[in-house]
Amino acid sequence: MLGARIAGMDVAQLIAPLALALEQGLGAVALADTVFPPPMLGEGINKAARAFAP
Repeated sequence: MLGARIAGMDVAQLIAPLALALEQGLGAVALADTVFPPPMLGEGINKAARAFAP
């Protein structure tokens, strides 16, 4: 992952896992394997990462 950009309402829920992934050098596979408790917007990060994970 090279970077992330988020805009919209309730983005505070989304920025934390993306910032952590960037800081730790994690990729799409790690984000795809991460459990995001429902109902949270973070589930969208998981679904998007699964699209890029092999």
